[in-house]
Amino acid sequence: MKPFPTAGRLVADVGWMSRRKNNVRGVLEIDVTVPRQLMRAHEESTGESVSFTSYLAYCIGPAVAANRYLRAYRDWRGRLVLFDDVDITTMIEVRQDGKEYPVGHIIRAANQKTFRQIHNEIRGSRRAAVHATRSHG
Repeated sequence: MKPFPTAGRLVADVGWMSRRKNNVRGVLEIDVTVPRQLMRAHEESTGESVSFTSYLAYCIGPAVAANRYLRAYRDWRGRLVLFDDVDITTMIEVRQDGKEYPVGHIIRAANQKTFRQIHNEIRGSRRAAVHATRSHG
C-alpha cells in the first residue's frame, strides 16, 4: 500500500472545510492580451518567467479594496464584519517526482503589495511547498 501524499491530504482537507462555506459563482471575461505580451517580452529580455497568478492578484487586490463590502461577511449573530485587507486564496501547482500537486496559499493584504512582492511570495511558497513535500511526503 502506498501512502497518500501530504499535498493530497491538504487538498482533501481544504475541500472538506470549504464545503460549509457559501460559494459565489459568476462568469467573467477579461482580455489579457496586453499583459501576456508584456510578460512574454519580459521573459525574452530577462529570461525570468513571471507569474500570471501574481498579476491577477495584483489587479484584484486594489479592485476589491475599493468596495469595503466585497470583503465583508455576516457573523452568526447577523452582524456585518468588515476587513481592512484583501486576502486572496489561490492554488499553486507543485511538481514533485514528475507529478503535479495543488497546494493552497493565501496572499495576505494583496491590496497593499506590489506586483513584485506578490510574485516573489508565490514563487517562495512554491519552493517551500516542494521542500515540505520532500521532507514529509
